[in-house]
Amino acid sequence: MVLYVGDHVKTGEKSSAIISFMDMSTFVMKPETEIIISSAYENENVIKLLVGDSWANVKRMFKDRALDIEMCQGVSGIKGTTFVVEDSNGVSRLKVIEGQVEFGSKVTGENKVLKTGETIYADKKGLEKVAQFDVERK
Repeated sequence: MVLYVGDHVKTGEKSSAIISFMDMSTFVMKPETEIIISSAYENENVIKLLVGDSWANVKRMFKDRALDIEMCQGVSGIKGTTFVVEDSNGVSRLKVIEGQVEFGSKVTGENKVLKTGETIYADKKGLEKVAQFDVERK
């Protein structure tokens, strides 16, 4: 199925979805997740994560391409990495599985770059401290 700018995608309680981009990068939606395809330009795709958990692999993105994921409290800008984003109860969380991701607070405008094995979350107060996590457990 082809998705267009403005399309909503929602998974049910026992379902998931995989969105594949033309450059072979993938965005996996876990159960009870909802997104909006916000934009799809030649060198940048923007997905708005309304609620839920998602996993993305953008390792194969072509040079100078990017994927931005907007959440309720944070924004992740990704180039060539694997990561997990979660958005629930007014908290936006990022976990970097491989590579690095820039994560910013929508409230304060503060940005941090996270590397493999690091996690952070943003809430209505801004960004919390970067912490470590076990990549094998995700």
